[in-house]
Amino acid sequence: MDGYCCERMHQVAEQTCEFHPDRFACPDSLVHRLSASGEYGLIVHDGGQSIVRIAFCPWCGTRLPGALESLTRILQDPGEIPALRGAAAHVLAAIQSTKVVPLLSEMARTPSENDQVRFCAALSVIRVVDGAIDDPLLLIPLQNGYVDLQVRLNLCELGQLAEDTENALAKVAKQGKTPAVRLAASQVLAEFRQQRGQQPDDEKPHDPSGEQDAP
Repeated sequence: MDGYCCERMHQVAEQTCEFHPDRFACPDSLVHRLSASGEYGLIVHDGGQSIVRIAFCPWCGTRLPGALESLTRILQDPGEIPALRGAAAHVLAAIQSTKVVPLLSEMARTPSENDQVRFCAALSVIRVVDGAIDDPLLLIPLQNGYVDLQVRLNLCELGQLAEDTENALAKVAKQGKTPAVRLAASQVLAEFRQQRGQQPDDEKPHDPSGEQDAP
């Protein structure tokens, strides 16, 4: 049944009509399956292609894939393009679901994983737990992230990503669960700022007189 929950759902979702090549124009079409995410929706016959997503099968009662499951499936698919998997990691973090923390953490720790995905996964974990991580290995993908991603992003995108990363590292440096994590985050933050050409405020030269020497 190609992943359908029951035969009835299979029949309804695959229903075709010789008079209506477009299923959304056929009054007998009831359910549409989103091929990209695997989600299901009831077709709204309003002349367009609107659907109302459903969480359970109307015939067998099986819980159907939702946004969390769909994004997780994209994230776990090694054949998917890295940019989309990275975007899925960010959206999952925005959902603030602790269910995905183990998955994202494992991806961030995997050396064979794509660098861009590891970077997004690590950053997402830190966002979900608000900096309170207990594993210094999650900081490794962020250590050279700014340098690695420079060649992939335009300056506008890079600037926002760099700011997000710096804020995340600063949170871990303050809220990490162990002294080792907080120390590691402080070191990575210092390196990250150096890569960006910035100096931490407490390391900037200070002139007690408040004046600079004349050239």
